[in-house]
Amino acid sequence: MSVYLRLLQGGGVEGSSGSPVMLSNIGMYSDKGGNTIMGNRLKLLGVLYAGPQHLVTGEIRIVAIPTAERSISVAGIPNNLGMVIRASRILDFEPVLKERRGTTKV
Repeated sequence: MSVYLRLLQGGGVEGSSGSPVMLSNIGMYSDKGGNTIMGNRLKLLGVLYAGPQHLVTGEIRIVAIPTAERSISVAGIPNNLGMVIRASRILDFEPVLKERRGTTKV
């Protein structure tokens, strides 16, 4: 059984889930054997699923009017990673999509 997800360095921006992740070689590329191939290659690697982030907290200080209340800011910082559903496993989701759609046609 192959793995459903792969990790991509250089993740997407917020809202880009569902975007295709493509491999594009223009002019020449190397094959698995290390041979140089002249030509172009375009390949679907998968679909962007999520981008992990780490949370940071910071303190917001109000200098002009001091108060007893304390406000904390929380922000998500992207790790420049993306979780990608492998292209070879996309059709495994067909039954789930049919069920959610309420029909047998996709």
